[in-house]
Amino acid sequence: RLEVYRLTQLSLIYRVVGARPNKGECKDLLQASMQGLIGRIRDVQFMGRGFYHVELDTIESVGMMLEHSPLDVRGARAFLLP
Repeated sequence: RLEVYRLTQLSLIYRVVGARPNKGECKDLLQASMQGLIGRIRDVQFMGRGFYHVELDTIESVGMMLEHSPLDVRGARAFLLP
């Protein structure tokens, strides 16, 4: 029997306008900008042209990040899209 929730990916795509951080730096900056209000960020992938894909661990984390969009990421602005 297949459990659908295990196949669900909780993620956002965001665009950084301004200085673009690298992948590892981006994960740390996002976590810091939310000041511990969200759960664990599983992964961040650079997609090109300032777009990043961030995978989160809980649905609450996704909602929290969307509520705080745009984020300040090292002087740049991160605009989040579901």
